[in-house]
Amino acid sequence: MSAASSTTKPAVRIRAVKGSKRGAGRRPRVELETKTLPSQARSRNTFDAILQIAGEVLADKGADDFSINAVSQRSGLSPPAFYRYFPNKYALLKAMAERLMEAEDNAALSAMSRNELPRREADLIAELHGVLSDLVTAMASFPGSVQILRALRAKQEMRHIQLASTARIAPRRSERLRSIFPAADPDRLRRGARLGVETANIISQLIVEAAHTEAAGSTEAVIAEAAVMLGRYYWQLGGSKVVEGRKKREARKG
Repeated sequence: MSAASSTTKPAVRIRAVKGSKRGAGRRPRVELETKTLPSQARSRNTFDAILQIAGEVLADKGADDFSINAVSQRSGLSPPAFYRYFPNKYALLKAMAERLMEAEDNAALSAMSRNELPRREADLIAELHGVLSDLVTAMASFPGSVQILRALRAKQEMRHIQLASTARIAPRRSERLRSIFPAADPDRLRRGARLGVETANIISQLIVEAAHTEAAGSTEAVIAEAAVMLGRYYWQLGGSKVVEGRKKREARKG
């Protein structure tokens, strides 16, 4: 979510009409859009501080007791300062979720790009180990990440935030696989990249939410096993013979 725009987003309101069959039994959708995004440095700092403190409050109190008033009391800002940007606590939660996904995306892309193109299965596994480690670190260090992740799963209205994150990362993973395996089926690589990114997200969330310890042991053990699982999947997806053949051709040229 960029803070560079000062445009006001139109509020989306869908109301159930009383007495009509069409609206019977339906709850009105909650407004989730930020009212306005800050353009000046001071406003951006205030906006960022609100999200930071809101994450801390969410982590301390949990989703049930999370509220604008609780964030206001912690920050020392007046409620109107919050309502200038957010119509309700759900819009604030959505903005936090978008920031969390942005942090995850940046961590994954940075870890992916800092390595040379893998030439062996072991190199690919090592790269994926780094991606998973950085992804877990970015998620775990984000204030309120556990509660945000649970909200993304529980609230259908927020599901698109995580889907958008996957849609940003999967093409980059697909491009990298195509560079490693230029002769492989691009459609298969595209599908595999999407599945791999979704799997990495799930594994990272299990670690951050400490849902892995009972069955799988330490965080490092889970990351190591997950890297092997994904690395071997990608390797057979592209076909190791392709890379081996390229290595032989390069050796002959040298």
